[in-house]
Amino acid sequence: MVQSDEVPRILAELQHTRKRLARAEGLITLGHVAAQAAHKLNSCLAVIQGYAQLLLEEELDDETKATIRKIDQEAQKAAEVVAQLANLAKQERESGSENA
Repeated sequence: MVQSDEVPRILAELQHTRKRLARAEGLITLGHVAAQAAHKLNSCLAVIQGYAQLLLEEELDDETKATIRKIDQEAQKAAEVVAQLANLAKQERESGSENA
């Protein structure tokens, strides 16, 4: 049986646990949203890079090819950033589920 003087401590622990659970659920949700966004961005970047590669096979002037190479390089950089964000999202989901 719970002693009456323990009630405030138990209520404080319960409040703390609820806050931790809410934070963990939020991290899990954020991780899912970030993973979905990363997937969609990767799809777009793959299309951009694919078209850039196809264009580089065409007979174009040097300036145009240089511009296309720059587009391809920047799309690759963006894909690397997306991969880092996806990794972070995965870590946050795992961390959130462990703390739940």
